[in-house]
Amino acid sequence: MVKGPALKRDLLLFIDLFVSNRATLFLGYKEEKEKMGMELVVSNC
Repeated sequence: MVKGPALKRDLLLFIDLFVSNRATLFLGYKEEKEKMGMELVVSNC
């Protein structure tokens, strides 16, 4: 009985961490891509 809720809480915590990590990676990737795009525009001028 004690294990059930604790396991569910850990699973939710893991999913929350996983999702936030994915979001961070995605935002970091997006920023890098935009930065590269800006550099390409600057080098073309």
